[in-house]
Amino acid sequence: MEILNLIIAFLIGGFSGIILFGLTLKLVSKKTDSTSQSNDNEISGILSEVKSYISKKNRIARIVFASINGLGWVIIVFLSGLSFRSLAIAIIFSITLMISTSDIKIRKIPNELVLLTFVVTMIYIVFGFSKQSLVMNFIGFLAGTFLFSIPFILKSEIGGGDIKLIAVMGLCLGYPGILGAVMVLGGSVLIWFIYLLISKKGGLKTSFAMGPFISLGFITTLLLQR
Repeated sequence: MEILNLIIAFLIGGFSGIILFGLTLKLVSKKTDSTSQSNDNEISGILSEVKSYISKKNRIARIVFASINGLGWVIIVFLSGLSFRSLAIAIIFSITLMISTSDIKIRKIPNELVLLTFVVTMIYIVFGFSKQSLVMNFIGFLAGTFLFSIPFILKSEIGGGDIKLIAVMGLCLGYPGILGAVMVLGGSVLIWFIYLLISKKGGLKTSFAMGPFISLGFITTLLLQR
């Protein structure tokens, strides 16, 4: 029965991943087009890349996205069982996968996806799936916002979309869950920098998308909370 549940989780996650990939492309195209109207020169290279990406209907990328989403759902069901809490975590995972894809492609986290994450997080908390009290959830929200507002104010690589996503992450994970997520986030970023240095593809000043690393910290900590 457990194997059957995992197979069903993969099929549902994979099928939904195909749909979500298409929605992600539409969001990416929409955000890029709106930005290009205000700053054509700065975004022209990215716009050209995104239009090419969409026009080719990259089947490999779609399959990869759907497979990752399906495998993510399998891991969630395997670790947390078949429950409404697992479904909520799986939905959050799918949204963060969309966020990561968008951030990688155009270095922008759509407000629509952050808002959707917030809505699912509120449902997650209201229905009692959160392992923290409401006070700890609020403290997590404040801690996440405060910790990452500092580098944003100092004009580091942290963007406004990153801050919003981290704030929602803090709300969902609560305290001290947010600290665990920050540790996973920081460790994964460190590994990425080490890879760049070893492969000579960049260094400590290399620009990169924070969305995937935030998402990794978010989902990993969410799954480990008991």
